[in-house]
Amino acid sequence: MSTKGNRLMDRNENKAIREIERSHMTAVNGYTACEDMNLRFAAYEVKFLDKMWKAGWSLKVIAERLNRDPDEMAVLLICRARKGKVKPRESGINFC
Repeated sequence: MSTKGNRLMDRNENKAIREIERSHMTAVNGYTACEDMNLRFAAYEVKFLDKMWKAGWSLKVIAERLNRDPDEMAVLLICRARKGKVKPRESGINFC
C-alpha cells in the first residue's frame, strides 16, 4: 500500500479509536453521576408513577409502593416531566 494510503488508514483508525473512547470510556478526572442507582424502569413502574403523580401521591409513597429508591423515582419523574408526560407541582418534588 502507498504511503498516502497508510496515512489515510491511520487517520481513519485514529478517528475510530477516539470515537470508541469518547462513547465508552470515562475521562480519568471525569465523574459519572448515579452509578450506584438502578435507572431502568419496567413499563408498569412508569405507568404507576404517571398515574399516582397525577393523583397527588408523594414521590416517597410512590417509591415505597414500587419498592424503589426515592432518588431513582425522582430521576424518572424528571424524565417524564421533561417529556411532558407529568405536570410539575407548585410544591415541587415532595419526598414526604
